[in-house]
Amino acid sequence: MPDAGPSSVKIGVICGEQLLSCRPGKPKKPVSEENLEIRKSGKEPDSGLSPHSAFYILHSAFFLCFLALHADPLDAWHVRGPGPTTNQLNAITWGGSGFVAAGNAGTLAASPDGYKWELLNTGVETNLHGVAWGDGVYVVVGDGGAVFTSPDGVKWTARQSGTTANLRDITYGTNAFVAVGAGPTIVASTNLGETWKLAQGLTVAALNAVIYDEGVFVAAGDDGGIVTSPDGFEWALRHSGGALNLHLLVHENGTFIAYPHASDALYSTNGVDWTVQRDDLGLYTEGVAAGNGFFVGVGDSSANYWAYWDYLWHAYIKATRSRLLAVAFGNGIFACVGEGGTIEIGDMLTFPWTEIWCGEWPWSGKTLSGMVGKGDPSWWPGVRFWTGSANGAIYDCRTTGDWDWIRGLHSYWGTIGGMAASSNLIVGVDDKGIVTTSTDNAAWTETNPGFGSLRGAAFGRDRFVAVGDMGTVITSTNGTNWTKLDGATQTNLWGIVFLNDQFVAVGEKTVITSSDGLSWSAHAADANLRGVTFKHGLYAAVGLEGKILTSTNAVEWVPQPSGTTNDLYAISNDAHQFVAVGNNATILTGRDGTNWTVRTSPRKVALRGVAFGDGTFVAVGDRWTVIESDPIPQGPSFGPIALVEGGRLQLSIEDIDPGQFEIQISADLTAWSTWTNVTAIESRVLVIDPDFTQTGHRFYRAVTK
Repeated sequence: MPDAGPSSVKIGVICGEQLLSCRPGKPKKPVSEENLEIRKSGKEPDSGLSPHSAFYILHSAFFLCFLALHADPLDAWHVRGPGPTTNQLNAITWGGSGFVAAGNAGTLAASPDGYKWELLNTGVETNLHGVAWGDGVYVVVGDGGAVFTSPDGVKWTARQSGTTANLRDITYGTNAFVAVGAGPTIVASTNLGETWKLAQGLTVAALNAVIYDEGVFVAAGDDGGIVTSPDGFEWALRHSGGALNLHLLVHENGTFIAYPHASDALYSTNGVDWTVQRDDLGLYTEGVAAGNGFFVGVGDSSANYWAYWDYLWHAYIKATRSRLLAVAFGNGIFACVGEGGTIEIGDMLTFPWTEIWCGEWPWSGKTLSGMVGKGDPSWWPGVRFWTGSANGAIYDCRTTGDWDWIRGLHSYWGTIGGMAASSNLIVGVDDKGIVTTSTDNAAWTETNPGFGSLRGAAFGRDRFVAVGDMGTVITSTNGTNWTKLDGATQTNLWGIVFLNDQFVAVGEKTVITSSDGLSWSAHAADANLRGVTFKHGLYAAVGLEGKILTSTNAVEWVPQPSGTTNDLYAISNDAHQFVAVGNNATILTGRDGTNWTVRTSPRKVALRGVAFGDGTFVAVGDRWTVIESDPIPQGPSFGPIALVEGGRLQLSIEDIDPGQFEIQISADLTAWSTWTNVTAIESRVLVIDPDFTQTGHRFYRAVTK
């Protein structure tokens, strides 16, 4: 039977779902390749249990090695929300895997259907201007000769284009991709974008657009320059001179048309001979696509798209306020992209079109803060989180992953910095002292208690408590009638939680605590604090200049090294880790409050709120940023593993809630038997296997009851 014993020399630390292999002599394969593959894919080999309820150790005597089976989910963060980005999107195409849009600052976004979009990681900040699909491959081009290729629109590979010129557009035809740009520059590839050849002898100015139709490539650019090629490599000059800087090429009813931002355009029926004709469309249009029997053009800031039918172009009023820059047709719909990351879709059969994401209104550019989750999973079915913004705006995140704008904007409302929820009431507070409430997550009521700026809110002991400037502490049981309390301080308070059976509020060099939300005590803290949370006997608070303080009682606070001087605005946790966020896209994670790891945010903006729910962390911030971690396995995890006196194996089981759990053993990860039952009083339990040296390979699994 297992027994308890003192910790000894630390052999290693295992976190998350990993295997510890302990065996004598020459290492042997401890697990079949089949089982290893199953574990890597997150599936249980005939266990009948969720992987979140168990951990595993494999051992035989004397030799220890560690096998990590899962990447750290806090290393991977993904952009969420109604739109994938607020960066300008310059180009879009439809291909075999769906839509792909490209834009400024290395932005790539993909959608299988035009409705659900995800931001992709290129790893560069280069502005991207063109995207095309052909022969099963997507190719994107941009400034500095940037070229990226992808077989599925999701995983991208950087390629060498052979030029450092800014590439402005790309197309596909006759088994070749052709990209054009400044210089002038033309590069072509016949092997799916892997290698490129630079065209020589061009005598025109910078090239801005390229298309392929009727067996010929046509490229156009500044000073009326037009060149053509049958294969993308040998080019002939067809037109030059004049004041027309051409930016758009269209092939319409057997005619090539090259548009400038002017009232004239160049027309050709063969790509060789070009004539100037009166055509105002270039004044308004940045991109054109064909589908459903229509041509659709986008670009004008007042009538945001044009449709060509009955031999005429007709203006249609846009669904967004943003300027659209490109359009593509696929999946039976037109998808338009533009300024502020705007995405709009429609089919020319139903009006108005659908606004997937508006780059100017109502969301883009707004700062999100006051992130809060549900206090109980059973409350508010269908909702995961709420967050606030300027002018009193409130948004919620649904369990479907959708974000909804649920409370409007008014100039006389302030920025909602704190939110809290009970089972039947949602409360938000803003820096103009306004309290807003809802009983149905749809209709909202405003109250101004008259106590000045409010910064944070919490719910506990059947009451709401809000804190704010000059030590303001107010409380209410119904969200409407508020009473001001003696908060025991005159300093500004910024955040409050109800955790570990007490309220804890933090502010400028001050922490105040209360067991009932009515009587408060003040405690010194050597930091200007903004957020606080609690995990397994430890409070952690964050503040300006990268300050992190921890405490076991919320009274005495100890500074901890964070490794950053960036301001930290919020902190949350799950059963395993703290996650803190702040200025300059800062994300820090730590298990013990002392050692912190820097993570990478996919959005380079300040992050102002973070919460955990439904297995993931979600952080929000400037420019309507919403990012989400990969799913995080919950339940027991490994701590340090040690060999103690007598060659016995000491197992450290951490991040567990008080109560009973069972340790099971197996020789093959298939048949499991109970080894012992353990009652956890604290969040960490040490268990010793006295038979460690007498057993063969053995797997351990802890299952919470």
